[in-house]
Amino acid sequence: MTSHPPGLDITGLEVTVPEISEAAGRGAARLALAGLSGRHPESRFKLAGRRFRPHPGRTEAYVKKYELYRRLKRQLEKEGENDG
Repeated sequence: MTSHPPGLDITGLEVTVPEISEAAGRGAARLALAGLSGRHPESRFKLAGRRFRPHPGRTEAYVKKYELYRRLKRQLEKEGENDG
C-alpha cells in the first residue's frame, strides 16, 4: 500500500504526483505553449503519476475539528471585544 502525501486527508482532494522530477518546469513550458498557440495543450502532455485519494473518514474528522476551531475563534474574538 502506498502511503498518502502529507495533508491529503485534510484537503479532501485527489492528488496526482507526477513521475518526473521537473514538473514545475514542464508546467511553465505548457503554459507558455498555451499562451503562444491559444490552445490548451493538455492532450499532448499527459503527466502520468501515482494517484492518491483521501480517506473519507479522516477528511470528515478534519472538517469537524476545523468547524470547532472556527466556533472557538469567534467566541474568543467576542470575549476579547468585551474585555477592551
